[in-house]
Amino acid sequence: MGLIKSFKNAATGLIRAFMSERNFRIHLIMMCYVVGFMGYYDLSRLETALILLLFGAVLSAELMNTSIEYIINMNVEGFDIRAKHAKDIAAGAVMVFAVIAVAVGLIFFLDFKVLTEIFFDLKNTPIKGIMFLMSLVVSLYICTKVRYLKK
Repeated sequence: MGLIKSFKNAATGLIRAFMSERNFRIHLIMMCYVVGFMGYYDLSRLETALILLLFGAVLSAELMNTSIEYIINMNVEGFDIRAKHAKDIAAGAVMVFAVIAVAVGLIFFLDFKVLTEIFFDLKNTPIKGIMFLMSLVVSLYICTKVRYLKK
């Protein structure tokens, strides 16, 4: 298989995950908000790299979890307690990464001075405030309603 074909297959997998997996969409949207607000913080290159690495780890864990679910669903008919345990354990792996990412995020971003600055910037710049509120509505829709592809 050629390099272009492998990238195309990977992109297809990412699109399928986005369209069919609510948790993948939630992680991706949260990542977009973090990136959007990172400019308010004075982060070092190392801190920025760590945040990006955590984004990749959480999204990759979610993709692996989805792959495991697909494989189990392909090979198991009806209820099987072992299949349930495997799915639960894979979901637990995602949760571990997500909790760690949130903890790191709190360490970096829980600065009330900066949070106040963000609030007043959104409040005092109507276009930013409106765009932020619109993004919340769109994000909520994407997280709850997008289900075009079947598993």
